[in-house]
Amino acid sequence: MALGEWVCGQHHAGYFTAQLHYWRDHKGVEVDLVINRGTTLLPVEIKSARTWTPAFAEHLIRFMGWSGATAGVVLYDGEQEFTTSEGVRVCNWRTFLLERPSRA
Repeated sequence: MALGEWVCGQHHAGYFTAQLHYWRDHKGVEVDLVINRGTTLLPVEIKSARTWTPAFAEHLIRFMGWSGATAGVVLYDGEQEFTTSEGVRVCNWRTFLLERPSRA
């Protein structure tokens, strides 16, 4: 709910004009949110867990390989924040919501 409210607020403020999608392949691999900014895709996984596990990024990495996306984001409820060697940013969802997106 908080993420949806944030996206709506950012869209109405003119900061967020990208298209949002859900993605799933024929084998059941899915990505919670794909942000399409026309020339770039940003896959996002949203987890309620407080403890990071590399399994959270597995579908993102597969999507990135298939789509050519160069980055992805895992949002979760933990405190660790970093970027993996595959280009996946791992951060607390509250931190993400407080960031002001660039105009897309």
